[in-house]
Amino acid sequence: MFDEMTSGGDSSADVLGAGRTVIEVKRSGGTVGRTITFGVDSIELAPAQATRLDALLERSSYDDVPDSSDDLLDGRSRGADRFQYELTISTGSTRRHCRFAEGSPAYDRYRDLIAFAVDATRAGHDTEGKDS
Repeated sequence: MFDEMTSGGDSSADVLGAGRTVIEVKRSGGTVGRTITFGVDSIELAPAQATRLDALLERSSYDDVPDSSDDLLDGRSRGADRFQYELTISTGSTRRHCRFAEGSPAYDRYRDLIAFAVDATRAGHDTEGKDS
C-alpha cells in the first residue's frame, strides 16, 4: 500500500487546493546510478492534459497498490541496472508515497503515470527533470 500522510503540519500537501494534484517521480539506479526527479502539477497543465492525468490516476487505483517492500523483493525486479522509483501523489490535504522497482507489480500499474510525469516534465511543465 501507499504510505498515507495526511496534513497536519508543514507538509506541502497542506497548501494544495481542492482539485489540484501534484505528482513527483524520483528515479534512481540504472547503469549510471543517479537520481532524477520528474514532476507535474495539475494547475500547470492544459485542460486536456489535466483530464488525462485524472484518468491515469483513476485507472491506476493507487489506493490498493501492493506493499512497496514486497515489490522490492520481487525476483523480477532485482538487478544492478534496474531503476528504483519513489512515487508521491499529493491531492488536497492527502499525500501518498510508494517505493518500488522496475519490473514489479507496482511498476506495471504505474508505468503510464510515470511516463506522463516524465513527458510533462520534459515539456517544461514542472521541474525540468532535475538531478537530485
